[in-house]
Amino acid sequence: MGNYKGIGVCFVRDSVSAGGAAATEQMLAGLSEQDAKVYKHTLATTWVDIHAATRIMQRAVTVLYPDDPMGIQTIGYHMAQAHLTGVYRILLRVITVHFALSQTANYWDAYHRTGRVRIIKGTEANAAQLVIEDYPDLPEAFREMLNGYIRGIMDLAGARDGVVKRGKAPDGSWIWDMNWT
Repeated sequence: MGNYKGIGVCFVRDSVSAGGAAATEQMLAGLSEQDAKVYKHTLATTWVDIHAATRIMQRAVTVLYPDDPMGIQTIGYHMAQAHLTGVYRILLRVITVHFALSQTANYWDAYHRTGRVRIIKGTEANAAQLVIEDYPDLPEAFREMLNGYIRGIMDLAGARDGVVKRGKAPDGSWIWDMNWT
């Protein structure tokens, strides 16, 4: 049983499928047999291994954004834009960026069985830090995808000139420093 909800895999599959049969064939050709099964059969509510989901996202970059050196972030950005639709999109127009980010932290457990997330308000009005604790093996590419996802949330919440920088705290926690205008 995995530790990540399949919603990200479903987003990638839908995005690749929109490119037609050739894109789907290209996607599947670059996946292992096991990852191809995950790719083809995962539902949004299915728990999958985060490493498999990350490999699938990395493969999707080569199909969807082959010339984009930040393609994994682009996937994250578009995933946030796609997931936060309907009533969420309306709410994002009237809430603060800080509140939008805090809700992201509150929903972590709905999509991940590992790690704890918190948001720390920055000393400046338009700054914050997202911290993921107790998840030492969170894959590098997944962390990079989260950069784009966070930027997508910030943009939807009205942030301008959003910057997200990720790193690692001395205690081993993963951190994303965010600021905007």
